[in-house]
Amino acid sequence: MESTNHDQHYMESTNHDQHYMESTNHYQYYMESTNHYQHYMESTNHYQYYMESTNHYQHYMESTNHYQHYMESTNHYQHYMESTNHYQHYMESTNHYQHYMESTNHYQHYMESTNHYQHYMESTNPDQHYMESTNHYQHYMESTNPDQYYMKSTNHYQYYMESTNHYQYYMKSTNHYQYYMESKSHYQYYMESTNHLLK
Repeated sequence: MESTNHDQHYMESTNHDQHYMESTNHYQYYMESTNHYQHYMESTNHYQYYMESTNHYQHYMESTNHYQHYMESTNHYQHYMESTNHYQHYMESTNHYQHYMESTNHYQHYMESTNHYQHYMESTNPDQHYMESTNHYQHYMESTNPDQYYMKSTNHYQYYMESTNHYQYYMKSTNHYQYYMESKSHYQYYMESTNHLLK
């Protein structure tokens, strides 16, 4: 069958393709050497049986709809949820959505799009908000805190934030960011473990 160019056509056009290929030692080689391995396996009802009969059952379980069950049984469900595309949904279903938004690059957009930006500015520094709403912000900055104005006019804003009490408050309010970043490392492991199927 392999010595002709009609093996694929023959195998697909008969009802004995699975039986024939499984009865030889070339089944795995044949399927892997074509581009139809994934399509063929998915289009039959024997994919689960085939995967269970190999050493790839764990990878199979991770790459199917049973992954949730598998992860729940290994105490990794939370990391799984955070490292998949369902993280936003997971965060929304908990009380951590605000922290999630704050720890991403969309914090400014989130604050502006929810009408909380003004409240945020007022609750962190009412005088700054008042002065920003007028045309005297520069004068205010120079007359009330020259060092703050100097630091903002240079590239040392980070140093300025660290030297005030706002930076500590900001870091405390986004303490989920480090946890979020650590959970992303599991996503790479998940992708590597599933990509093994297609090799």
